[in-house]
Amino acid sequence: MTAAVLRRHGGPDALEVRDDWPVPSVGPGQVLVRVGAAALNNTDIWTREGAYGLPGDPDAQAGWRGAIDFPLVQGGDIAGTVEAVAPTWTVRGSGAGCWSILRSTTARATTRCRSGCSAARRTGVSPRM
Repeated sequence: MTAAVLRRHGGPDALEVRDDWPVPSVGPGQVLVRVGAAALNNTDIWTREGAYGLPGDPDAQAGWRGAIDFPLVQGGDIAGTVEAVAPTWTVRGSGAGCWSILRSTTARATTRCRSGCSAARRTGVSPRM
């Protein structure tokens, strides 16, 4: 898959566009979304810059959820279609549309709609009972 990969804190040169990034596997309670559009927001920029600090060390470089394990694929503001679902989920209709304002924090992650999120409810994706 194509991904903008954050390699370290810094300026725009800390990002590397990769066409060979591995597609993440779907974990429990998750759906994988093929991103059709993505937005860039202040959290993406400030995370890249390391502008959030840490408790007790406001000058430390960190993301909005704390220290970051690089490499990181950012991108929580997305719209796309459901590509794969966890075995415990049901999708009503193939290629369900999805939007998300969730943030991924692991190097292998891409944006996913998670259990109970507005995106999952709006697309007809729901946990199996």
